[in-house]
Amino acid sequence: MRAYRQFATVYDRLMEDMPYSDWLRFARECWDRYGIPQTVVDLGCGTGSLAIPLARSGFQVFGIDLSADMLSIGRSKLDESPQQAIRSSAGAIRWLQQDMCSWELPEQVDAVISFC
Repeated sequence: MRAYRQFATVYDRLMEDMPYSDWLRFARECWDRYGIPQTVVDLGCGTGSLAIPLARSGFQVFGIDLSADMLSIGRSKLDESPQQAIRSSAGAIRWLQQDMCSWELPEQVDAVISFC
């Protein structure tokens, strides 16, 4: 797990070329076609690069990742965000440290995404 902790500190730099906006657009296209969710799980959420914009858009998000360090960075990114509107909007993120191979939620959700 130590190597994973070190990985968390450079994760965003390594992932900066990932097509996050394309992935979000794809999810929205699917939801427009099959039904817009209220609650979304971002499985393997890493540092929240998808979970945060989803919450800003008003979704209730569960960000699930095995790494406490990844989740901590996600919380920090959210707290440091210039868009504090997330706190007043309908959206929110609940960060959960769990294995993506075996995870549980306190309630049912409408959609699960897992990119990359």
